[in-house]
Amino acid sequence: MSPSYPVPSPPDNTLSSIRGNTSPHRLQRAHEAEKAHEAVVRRCPTAWMWAHELKGNRIEYTVPEMALEYQRKFCRGSWDCGGRFYADVQNVPSEWRKHMRIGGKPVTELDYDNLHIAMLYAGEGRQLSRDAYDITSGFNLGAEMDEVIGLCEEEIQFYRQRQRKVVKRALNVLINAENYQSAYEALKHHGWTEEIGAPLAGEVFKPLVGALRKKHKPISNHFHSDAGIRLQRKDSDLAYEVMTQTGAIGIHDGFVIEASREKELRDAMKRAFAEALGGYDIGVSREFEPLTEEAGSASDTGSASDTGGDLSL
Repeated sequence: MSPSYPVPSPPDNTLSSIRGNTSPHRLQRAHEAEKAHEAVVRRCPTAWMWAHELKGNRIEYTVPEMALEYQRKFCRGSWDCGGRFYADVQNVPSEWRKHMRIGGKPVTELDYDNLHIAMLYAGEGRQLSRDAYDITSGFNLGAEMDEVIGLCEEEIQFYRQRQRKVVKRALNVLINAENYQSAYEALKHHGWTEEIGAPLAGEVFKPLVGALRKKHKPISNHFHSDAGIRLQRKDSDLAYEVMTQTGAIGIHDGFVIEASREKELRDAMKRAFAEALGGYDIGVSREFEPLTEEAGSASDTGSASDTGGDLSL
């Protein structure tokens, strides 16, 4: 890990020497680096003070040690609520994390599948065996939208393809809401346009919630029960176990580690869940295909400000 340090300003009597040895090409590169850095900081504000260097068409950052210092945040004056770990490195956008390096090595990111839903099932003595957000047998977003406002076939497919996003957000709202009314209000006023790229008619919410209740009958008593804040305490305890056992970078229910240690991380995640929740199993998924050691970038060919460049730890 290479921490960054502030560089003192040069004495006034050295400025003429610096100006004399600075070529137009070097000035242009410095200007390009700062433009790329400004673009990165707009997406990841905490990177403003990280040491960086333009290499080819990419900007490379050295993440300082303080960006990896975690704070655990509880809430509501209770040790049973919240408790998640927060660090500046978590602000790196998810699509940029594939460019991270730990000790110069490419990384992988693993996430728990349907973590809070799986926890609720385990608490009821049941195993979540399928995708928690797949309710296509009982609910078809495209068909429901067509019934409400009338759609052409292309629009029906548009909503159907985005159904999982809608279901995932709706199910999490139901679990996190304090009561039925707050759940309804959250669903009714949620920014669905941003979530699926198009408005979602209010008339769709009732059949959507009905389909979710049918799909998840074993845990439906946890809907609009304010369970989410207590589940955060449990998932943060899992994160603590995984991070202390592996040294992985924790991002709530996901973890970043050297790609060569993927199996070690996967085993630690599944073991921590089983030990905390009565021996129940849970799926663990890879968030992206790790880069090769030789690759300086992923398959994308964007500019430094588009990709975010490499982040070295």
